[in-house]
Amino acid sequence: MMAAKRNTLGLNCVFLVLLPACVAPVVQEAGTDHLDLGKFGPEAERVEVQTYDQVSLQGVFLPGAGKAPVMLHFLPSEGSVTSGIQGFAGLAETLTGLQGQGTASLICDYRGVGASGGERDPRCLESDAWFLWQEALQRAGGDPARVLLRGVSIGTLAVASLLHQGANPGAAVMIAPVRSETIGRHGVHLRHGSVVGFLLSPFLRRPVEVDLVATLERSRVPILILAAEKDPYLPAEELDLVQTAAERGGHRLKVVPGDHSSLVLRAYGFEISSYAGKLAPDLLPEEATFWQDFR
Repeated sequence: MMAAKRNTLGLNCVFLVLLPACVAPVVQEAGTDHLDLGKFGPEAERVEVQTYDQVSLQGVFLPGAGKAPVMLHFLPSEGSVTSGIQGFAGLAETLTGLQGQGTASLICDYRGVGASGGERDPRCLESDAWFLWQEALQRAGGDPARVLLRGVSIGTLAVASLLHQGANPGAAVMIAPVRSETIGRHGVHLRHGSVVGFLLSPFLRRPVEVDLVATLERSRVPILILAAEKDPYLPAEELDLVQTAAERGGHRLKVVPGDHSSLVLRAYGFEISSYAGKLAPDLLPEEATFWQDFR
């Protein structure tokens, strides 16, 4: 009996120690500190965006012709401008493909990732996204209608945060969306098992404050949402919430075959088949069709 009490007390002490630091680690370590512009083509420009606390977010800008729209990209966790996505898919093909279709691209690593400065901290995602929005707006000649937003996985929360903060882009695409209320809990369950997930869930704080569902309901910016058919980060009951919110906001939502990881990779030109992976030269058809109206 005393041993059980000691064990319970020990667990409680551990949780009390962990409590202040339990912000879900949704931005993972990725990339290197070297950014090679060469792979993005001769027109690629190095970008350095300074945040409110003077952290330098490093990335790339690929210009378009004339008054081309500027697409502001937000990467998934474990993605970096310096190394691509999860070691499988690069970014150069996606960005140069968009450039060939008349769209400029701006993309930077999150703080503490790749060549960007600072320490990884998802709590800075919303404020950092705003500074990137300002950079994209400047490159679009100050016209918000010429800025397009594209977020994948955790990047969908960056997109949602901009819409919540009052950004008014021409359009937005969210691929493999996640919710700030549950992304931490789902991540712990998947990485450490259901027991650890159950024990830590009450102590996990939201990595960002934005409410994806509420934002979709309120926003009148044209939005396309592409969700995976089987996504442990957005299970069926949460997908229903997102779908209902999209319908209320007048947005389009398409459920595509696969899971979270396969959809993330496909967003950057890597398609997983029954036998192996292969490069897919184009965007997903639903996304390609959507963007045609905003070029």
